[in-house]
Parts: sequence; structure tokens; C-alpha cells
Amino acid sequence: LSGSMGEAGAGGASRKERAQAELARTLAAAPPTVRFGLVPYGAEPRPWKDELVPATEASAAQALAHLARAKAGGPGDLWSALRAALEVAEADTVVVFGDGRPSGGAHWNLELIASLW
Repeated sequence: LSGSMGEAGAGGASRKERAQAELARTLAAAPPTVRFGLVPYGAEPRPWKDELVPATEASAAQALAHLARAKAGGPGDLWSALRAALEVAEADTVVVFGDGRPSGGAHWNLELIASLW
């Protein structure tokens, strides 16, 4: 949710709105046996829940509502968001919906982030 996510893109929708639409499609396609979390981030991560939840229609709607309320602004601290996502013991996969390279936090260089892990 860096500041650039609030900018309008193709068709007039903001980058955030386009990311939300992709997340909605992803969750709609996931069976309820899939468990997911959501960590919107700008200058800092803002986890939706402290645990993973089944990908049901109800939980997807709640997650999308949480994301819709989140405000875009500031730099994108991907490193802190990744750490927050992977602090959930069950998490084994992270999918990032964004509009470009990280732009904030202690570690913003993608090449160096990979080597830190």
C-alpha cells in the first residue's frame, strides 16, 4: 500500500483496486482447504489476522473488506511485510500483490532481500 498504489492506472482504477481485484480472483479460485493470511503494508505491515484462515467465501469477503479500508501511502517496506507473513507458523508460501519494487524500510533492494533470507 505504498503511495503509488493509490495512483490511477489503466481504465481509471487505482493500482490498489487492481491488486484487490486480483486477490479476489485468487481467493475465489482457492478451495476451502487452502488457508491464507493477508498482510497489507506500506511503511509498516498491518496483518489482518494472527493466523491463517480457510479460504471460504466469508473469510475472503472479510479479508477484502479489511484491504479496502486500508489506506495507501508512504514507502513500501516489503522486508517487514515478508517477516510478518512468515512469522505465522503454518505459512509456507507468500504471494505479493504490488506495483513494483520495494521503496522503503531497512532492506528495499530485491537482490539483497533474497540473500537475507
